[in-house]
Amino acid sequence: MNSIEYLLKHPVISIAFWFLVAAVGIISYNFMPIDLFPDTMPPQITAMTMVKGTSAEDINRKVTALLDREFQGITNVTKVVSTSKDEISSVNVQFEFGTNMSTAMTDIINAVSRIKNSFPASAAETQFFRITDANRPVATISMSPAENSSFDLKAIRILAENDIKEELLRAHGIGKADVFGANETEVLIRLDLDKLRNYRISPVAVLKTIGASNTSLPAGYLENSSTESLVKVINEVRTEQQLLSMPVKTTDKGVITLKDVAEVTLAAKTPRSIYRGNGKNAIAINILKPEKGFAVDAIESLKVILPKLQKQYPEILFEITTDQEPIISVNVAGMKNSLFSAVWLTMIIVFILLKRFSASLVVGISIPMSFFFAFSFLYFTPNTLNMVTLAGFIVAVGMVVDASIVVIENIYRHYEMTSDGFNSVLQGTKEVVFSVFGGMLTTVAVMVPIMFVGGYVQEVLRPLTMIISAMLIGSFIAAFTIVPFLAKKFIVDFKKNKTEKKTKSNLFTKATDRILEVITETYLNLLRIGLNNRLILIIAAFAILALSARAIIPLVGRELLPKMDTGMVIIKADFPVSALIEDVNDKLAELEQIITQNKHVISVSTVAGSEPGQVSFGNGGQLMQQIDMQIRLTTRDKRTETIWQITKEWREKFEKLPYLSSFSITEFGATPVATTRAPIDITIGGKNPKLLMALATDLKDKLKSVPGLTDLRLTKSDNKPETHFVTDLAQANKYNITPAEVAENLNLALTGKYAGHLKITSGFNDIPIRVETGINGEKWNRAPEELVIPRSDGDVFLSSIGKTTRTTQSTLVTRENLHETVNILGANSIRPLSAVTSDITEILNDFKTPKGYFAELSGSLSDANEAGARLIKALALGILMLYVILYVLFESWWRPFLIMGAIPLSLTGAFWGMLFFDKPMCMPAMMGIILLGGTIVNNAIILLDFIDNAVNSGIPRRQALEESVKTRLRPILITTLSTVLGMIPLVFEQAVGLERMSPLGVVAASGLLVGTIFTVVVIPVAYDLIMSFKRT
Repeated sequence: MNSIEYLLKHPVISIAFWFLVAAVGIISYNFMPIDLFPDTMPPQITAMTMVKGTSAEDINRKVTALLDREFQGITNVTKVVSTSKDEISSVNVQFEFGTNMSTAMTDIINAVSRIKNSFPASAAETQFFRITDANRPVATISMSPAENSSFDLKAIRILAENDIKEELLRAHGIGKADVFGANETEVLIRLDLDKLRNYRISPVAVLKTIGASNTSLPAGYLENSSTESLVKVINEVRTEQQLLSMPVKTTDKGVITLKDVAEVTLAAKTPRSIYRGNGKNAIAINILKPEKGFAVDAIESLKVILPKLQKQYPEILFEITTDQEPIISVNVAGMKNSLFSAVWLTMIIVFILLKRFSASLVVGISIPMSFFFAFSFLYFTPNTLNMVTLAGFIVAVGMVVDASIVVIENIYRHYEMTSDGFNSVLQGTKEVVFSVFGGMLTTVAVMVPIMFVGGYVQEVLRPLTMIISAMLIGSFIAAFTIVPFLAKKFIVDFKKNKTEKKTKSNLFTKATDRILEVITETYLNLLRIGLNNRLILIIAAFAILALSARAIIPLVGRELLPKMDTGMVIIKADFPVSALIEDVNDKLAELEQIITQNKHVISVSTVAGSEPGQVSFGNGGQLMQQIDMQIRLTTRDKRTETIWQITKEWREKFEKLPYLSSFSITEFGATPVATTRAPIDITIGGKNPKLLMALATDLKDKLKSVPGLTDLRLTKSDNKPETHFVTDLAQANKYNITPAEVAENLNLALTGKYAGHLKITSGFNDIPIRVETGINGEKWNRAPEELVIPRSDGDVFLSSIGKTTRTTQSTLVTRENLHETVNILGANSIRPLSAVTSDITEILNDFKTPKGYFAELSGSLSDANEAGARLIKALALGILMLYVILYVLFESWWRPFLIMGAIPLSLTGAFWGMLFFDKPMCMPAMMGIILLGGTIVNNAIILLDFIDNAVNSGIPRRQALEESVKTRLRPILITTLSTVLGMIPLVFEQAVGLERMSPLGVVAASGLLVGTIFTVVVIPVAYDLIMSFKRT
């Protein structure tokens, strides 16, 4: 008794198994987290170091370059990219996927420890940030004063950083809340220069006195015979009055206090950043999910707590200005609807071609069983329900009925011949187990290499291949457990009751039978013609493939992923580097007015500049004159204009604005790989910054002639005004003053320095104390040489010890893999990315750079090339595995080659499908080709298995070939059409977000459809040709 017979006689085993699978699957479905896309963020660590009062050039030389060299040798590092701006060094280290980030963080910290003694003495401690998908905000809250509010932005910032932030962090699913938007409160001590001169007190001395007098320091432990006590020296300033009464100098005339030489006020820090929400200046909080957390959980918690916060703080207007939840909800809901569409389309074609309601019902059972099996599998994985996993379900829907169709069709064929219910089920099932198992195994085998291909490809496609594989394995198990049992029950009932053997003949079934007869007869005629012209047919089939590939691939172009209308737009723009923050704010209002004229705009979130430590707002490397806008539109199913039509209109208006140095307007996700700066990224590297900028400017001008290349912008400019005070050392020596003292005094006058914190006892954060030198109660805004430095031995006039020069410098210093760089960023429109980059490559080949300098193209096409290389390796390994499996199944070295001949036959359809549906050769398309290769061979296996059995039973070869078409054409058509129709929602992008994965459906469906037409004729003809050679 074999296993199939045993299961037929003991159905309780199958029922119990599927009951358990269904229970786990239902639990998994209901509790599986939801997201937009799998986590594909490459592992990264950013090291940020602040050196107050230091220029970008000095930061690069004294900090960034040292870190850059030290990080290069760390294990699994793929790229080191750094940005140096005034006062801040930011070094981003990228690692290979799968790197242990705890170990990587330890390596980074150790590397900094080895060299930090070489940093400037004023350098703050380096801060380290893990950059993961959890650093990507899932929502942004804008907080601005409500109408008639007594709160200003300064008060809102205090609440945001304290009570509001704590309320948010208590909520389930929220891992972090970053606050942004300037208006940070500080205690400002403005020293009066004239009063300091009168008392002959140095500003630096006052600064040091304040810092030394406002402290809380441990002094050790006091031990006696019975107790131990910690000893602390405490003199923490808690009030403005305590500050004012602080002694700064003692003279013969008495004690001079801070009140005598300074004013103390509660003020806002000098702004270096702006946040605007929906056209208003505001304070922003970015909501981040926890590590290993989920976006939807965080957003749902936020939307629960936000009404409570609004009620608690009625004088603050709370608005959500960026939010992933609508696109996630619309995407998931749409894809679920598409999934249901795929199910009923599949069932319709099954019913039409099987013509038996009972048979269709039995076959249909395999769909939910496969779903339960796949969801049970997902229960034990970290995957989420997202557009990739849902696309996997849509792709597999039409495929999971294949095994059951072949089984049920063969069972009914035996039953019609013998009318013996049990034996018909047993023999019908046993007869096809070989071909069905081979078909399932070959499809799964070609996808296994993708699960371990590495890099971005693995992160995106592994969930997809796992879902499809789990669905196919589940369908195979269902086809040989529950399907035979149900078929037996139906057939026995038919035999006893004679109620149904076939659906009653009617016009519809007669028409269906007639169509199938015509198709079968047509195929038989084509087969007979092919058998008489074997070489001509085979050569013609492969010639059509070669011509199609040569003509179509250049036309469709190449991308990493197709563009997607997410309803979210990213605008990056640069104002002149000398623009003041007030001007930037005014111009932002004008830009927002242009944007909000479109009726589909829901919200606008604008960030200018950066704040140290706030990684989710620009990674700390954005200048005050650089802006980042996120615009949320209604989803594409609710508007008549596409996102590209809307952005084209904005681009045309922005080009007329004289105050924009450069800008780019792209849809969210324009660069699928998170670390890729732009679809087109040209890196110019070398040593001399001036020469780099000259080369970059020249190359940018040449690139303007490339059709389809838009939004060209340089990552930095070299016209930032800079003032140098050059000290005459001989003169300075006469006054016993050093350039370091000059710099410290100038820094106090121009920027100020921090001298501890004002202790707050109400639970709020302590407030920093900043000391600056002013005159007549106002901020110092004069030329450096006009500054006077008061000293105990007399005043020092800077005009007497040096002179001022003015020049221009680069806004930033960027480095990549030990080279100083300038990048030209751009995007493609109208033309495919590969066509645009081909023209760029021609220009780069003719572009001459001096020795030691280079210009190279990267961006999304480089990502696509890497993905393509990985997928080609996966395809090669998959074909090798396919051959081995077929060799084992058929115990023949040549039959696997014959079966795999179906793969190139199907590629003709795949190429024409891409052209017809205007889809590029991209990662999903290549995945479709791999999936197609594992699927199309099933038809050849079914045909060859029948032919071999027929020939072995004594039927002449040519007759066996014709009988294979007569007998197997019906199940082949049913499985092919069910698979193709199941992919219709994916092909026609019926859900928001399916644009990303639709090329997979287009390639697989069109390739399978055309490949089936070729396979049913060419494979038997090739078999006949090979056998005739073997006989000779």
